[in-house]
This record gives sequence, C-alpha cells and structure tokens, in this order.
Amino acid sequence: MKIFVVSGTWLHTPEGGKEHKLGPGSLLAYGPKDRHVSGPGDNAECIFFIEQPAKFDMVPVEMPKK
Repeated sequence: MKIFVVSGTWLHTPEGGKEHKLGPGSLLAYGPKDRHVSGPGDNAECIFFIEQPAKFDMVPVEMPKK
C-alpha cells in the first residue's frame, strides 16, 4: 500500500515504533503484514491518496494510551 499526503498531516506509528508526522508531499509505503496505527493528525482535515494493487482488509485495533 502506498499513501501520498496531499494536504494536512498524516500520523503513522508502526507497531513497536515511534510516531511519524507526514505533511503534504509525503509518501508512505508498507507491506501487507506491517501492523500500524495511522490517521489524520490533530483532529484536522487531511487529504490523502491511497494506492492498493491487490485485495485489502483492515482490522481495527485500539490505539495505545499516551
């Protein structure tokens, strides 16, 4: 899967890793077994484009407490 951030901020935290803030023009790519938490930052609007070349499923998990 590839995510391109058009505007706003996209937050991405890989399992066991640190949070990354991605701004406009950022590109993020990861494989089918890469577990993560992601979404728009600061409860603000974020416009992004996702490319997924094959089947896709999403299994929601509870976000870790900060």
